[in-house]
Amino acid sequence: MKFFSFCLAFFLVNLSILSQKNQSTIFLRNGDTLECLAKIKNNGEIKIIDGSGKKKTLNHRTVKRIEHGQGWGTGNYEYKIAIGKNIPLLLEIISEGRLTVYGQKISTSGGAGLAGGTIMELFVGREGENTVTDFHEPNRAFASASKELAIEYFSDCPGLIEKIRNKEIKPSEIDNMAEYYNSECSNK
Repeated sequence: MKFFSFCLAFFLVNLSILSQKNQSTIFLRNGDTLECLAKIKNNGEIKIIDGSGKKKTLNHRTVKRIEHGQGWGTGNYEYKIAIGKNIPLLLEIISEGRLTVYGQKISTSGGAGLAGGTIMELFVGREGENTVTDFHEPNRAFASASKELAIEYFSDCPGLIEKIRNKEIKPSEIDNMAEYYNSECSNK
């Protein structure tokens, strides 16, 4: 019983931390910025309380980027369209450069006695583009990352193509590909 009580208390404390609004800077598509309290919802919408105390819901139609709070559970996010998904996703910026790495947290449920958890799906996008890719074939939910799609995407970086072909870097290693591209190929 003590263990159950501890788990319940731990869950409720984490839930209250995650559900809090954070001081944020929101960059709108029209060029304006908002300084306000904001909460990012699981569906990608942003709930805010503006300076006059009004509650509003914002989405990809009006927001370009959000710098969401400081500390744990916060970060910088942008709306991008994932190739093959055709809907805007609010993605966390993991690392920025000419090739930026984005992440989306996905909750998984356990089955057959296994515990669920959270995984981070990674995407890359070129500077100035509104689309991102994870190198998966569109409409193939559980397919592994495609070497051919990665080679096509990095056609401007022969060194990275060679590393992918030689299996030194796998198409699923998006962060390693981005690091190599930004240090070796992005100045060309």
